[in-house]
Amino acid sequence: MTNEEWASIARAVGLELLGEPKQETSTEIRWGNKGSVCLNKETGQFYDFEADKGFGVHGLLVEHNQDVSAVLERFGFSGGVASLKKVVNIRSPKTTPLLSRDEMAKLWKEAEIKIKYSDNFIVLRFPEGHNRSYQKYAPYCKQDDGFWVCKRPSGELPLYLTPKRSDTEPVLLVEGEKAAVASEKIYQHQVACHHGGCKGWQKTDWSPLYGREVLIFPDNDEAGFGFADDISRHLQKHGSLVSVCKPPEGLQDKEDMHEAVERGLFADHADLVNYIKNNPMHRPAGTLYFERADQVLGQITEPEWLIKDIFERESLVAIFGKPKEGKSFVALDMAVAIARGAEYFGHEATKAPVVMLVGEGKRGTIRRLSALEQVGRSLIDAPLYLSNRGTRILDEDEYQKLVDELDIICAREGEIGCIIVDTLNRNFGAGSENSTEDMTMFISRLDNLIHKYKACVVIVHHTGHNASGRQRGSSVLGASMDYEFQVAREDIGGDMYVTLSQTLNKDGQGMANLDFKFNEVNLLGYNMTSGYLDIVTDKPKGNIKMRSTHAEVDRALRQLALEKQSAEGGNPEDYWFSVGDLFGVCKTKAGNAMKRPNIDQYTGEMKELDIINHDADNNLFQANEYRNKVEFSGLYK
Repeated sequence: MTNEEWASIARAVGLELLGEPKQETSTEIRWGNKGSVCLNKETGQFYDFEADKGFGVHGLLVEHNQDVSAVLERFGFSGGVASLKKVVNIRSPKTTPLLSRDEMAKLWKEAEIKIKYSDNFIVLRFPEGHNRSYQKYAPYCKQDDGFWVCKRPSGELPLYLTPKRSDTEPVLLVEGEKAAVASEKIYQHQVACHHGGCKGWQKTDWSPLYGREVLIFPDNDEAGFGFADDISRHLQKHGSLVSVCKPPEGLQDKEDMHEAVERGLFADHADLVNYIKNNPMHRPAGTLYFERADQVLGQITEPEWLIKDIFERESLVAIFGKPKEGKSFVALDMAVAIARGAEYFGHEATKAPVVMLVGEGKRGTIRRLSALEQVGRSLIDAPLYLSNRGTRILDEDEYQKLVDELDIICAREGEIGCIIVDTLNRNFGAGSENSTEDMTMFISRLDNLIHKYKACVVIVHHTGHNASGRQRGSSVLGASMDYEFQVAREDIGGDMYVTLSQTLNKDGQGMANLDFKFNEVNLLGYNMTSGYLDIVTDKPKGNIKMRSTHAEVDRALRQLALEKQSAEGGNPEDYWFSVGDLFGVCKTKAGNAMKRPNIDQYTGEMKELDIINHDADNNLFQANEYRNKVEFSGLYK
């Protein structure tokens, strides 16, 4: 085969082995994120700028472990490998011409982007249509004889640093020459970049940055994030103080500092520095790292409340209580408020998609939602999603199915705001709630959901059998919470009341208790009922079980009232008594008279609990059962 014949199949072979190109013109084809692999259509020669090597079609086939003879047969060239003997230097790139000082100066003037790394190494980018534009960023090094040649120098490459600017101020590190040139227009101190792409950073001498403060603005793609992480760790190991920012929202995928400056995303030098220091790159969940305190002080952000003063995004929340206390009603109300972007009983809610793992039955949840619809809490256009069943979060396959479904919802709705796990038991999986190991795995997977979707995860759970004030199971659960709420039910006068109280807020004071009344409704069009919670401000007093000492004071007051009625007439509720009257009547369990200071203490406690009728003006007392009875007029109180 002749070189012309090799060139005739170069494009087809390149597309077959390298895939869809990034860019194609009449003279060249480029592959890779930054066009680092280039095919010269005329010569059929490939060049990999990151690896700094060139080869022909034969070399490309060998690199990709292809059967050269079989490939040639497919393209209609018979004779197979034997015919290769006719080809001279098919793997060798063309000899690079030498350039004089004047020729190099001319190229420097013609380039649209030019970076001088050192006196002996420069990189140029030529405008479209220039006879050298086939090479996106052309490296030129000066040889010992004074001539220039288009290649990288041997050994470690020098780092670019803006000349004639202070080397004691923080340096801004960006990826690539184009981004560096743009950065110098807004950043007032030194800007740094290296040549060779994000994967070739280890071929550069980074010592000029050792011990300095470095601000890194990465390219907006996975390769850029990886480079920023690698180089930041390398520099920190050599005493540098490094800040890596996340790309601003105004940048598209694969864009960098050049586009940020071009679009005016930063007003000036100070605005850029403030952004970099206060918008750190998010690290993968579970990453261990340290930051100096004076670097993070400016990173305080306002809470991104889903329900104001109750819980925010990227937090882990528990709603717990005894069985049948109303936990799921409370969780459903919160879900509806967030999905609608409506108030949650006086607390502003931010509209966001909500996903509910309905482990205790989708049917009952749908009925409760219907009841809410009937009282004006419309779900039209509200992104609230219900699962058809519970899942098993400890099970690897089931957990992956959950993530896959959440990804689908994200693609449809955008960022998920809240994920509700109702209940922990129905979504836990084959493990023990009391096992530290199992609960740690469960919490770890919920943490992954929080970090992946920037969502709040709410767990609905039961109290312990012997501890009604805490969640059931391993102590790992309670220790992992950011916010915790207890739900308690009280049946008063035939009505069901529910109290929501905050038992944990890691970063502030708890909210005031919320009292609700359960309202039963007939579902329109169905022969069935459901219900909903509504806020109440005047919850009636329930029956409080008295301590034995309180009960004795109450008994003594009733005894004194009956004795007074027997002696003077009227009704028992007409008579009031002082602590002195109670002395000698109140007895201890041993049958002795209670001491007066103790009677003072017990009546005081009963006032706090509101289980004794008290005349504050005269400091007199009456048994609690007489509280709402009509007084007999004119008699002694």
